Amino acid sequence: MSPVRDPDRQMIQKRLMGSMVDTPPIPPGDRLEARMSTVMDSLPEQFRPIVTSLLEKHDPELLAAFQAQEKPTLDQQEAMIDVLGDAFTEHFGPGHEPTEQGKLIDDALGAFLTRWPSEDLAES
Repeated sequence: MSPVRDPDRQMIQKRLMGSMVDTPPIPPGDRLEARMSTVMDSLPEQFRPIVTSLLEKHDPELLAAFQAQEKPTLDQQEAMIDVLGDAFTEHFGPGHEPTEQGKLIDDALGAFLTRWPSEDLAES
């Protein structure tokens, strides 16, 4: 590499070359490669409790898979739609309007499908 005159560029060049002695190492638990994001991790925090609860009750195998896998399969997506869709239909109030719980379930399913659209998934 040719010498760099700009101090910011020099710092960047030193970091890239590994010569920054005053930069603390990244703790093992914070390293990107040490963390695997699971299907459950990919859900927004506010939806994890309801999804966990429904899957524990209606499809514990699917929950276990979602807690271990990085990506669902198409069959698993379909199973998730079935579980959350059935739960949603159980939470209608007066005038067939969803209750707060129904809205939460619907939003959780929407978040799941937004994160994992069918076209991004493989057959199982």
